[in-house]
Amino acid sequence: MAHAVFRFYEELNDFLPPDRRKVAFDYPLDRRAAIKDVIERSRQRGDRAPGASPASGGG
Repeated sequence: MAHAVFRFYEELNDFLPPDRRKVAFDYPLDRRAAIKDVIERSRQRGDRAPGASPASGGG
């Protein structure tokens, strides 16, 4: 299976679980997935962008 290494900087860390902030991490890839989908799946379920309301879709 393919994989990618991600590391996010600055405000983008706000969207990640604490153990993935400011560090590089491996993530397995489904070759058919869009990068947007991979990034969204790397977040913990239920996380929302800071200040986002449930009605706005969470970011």
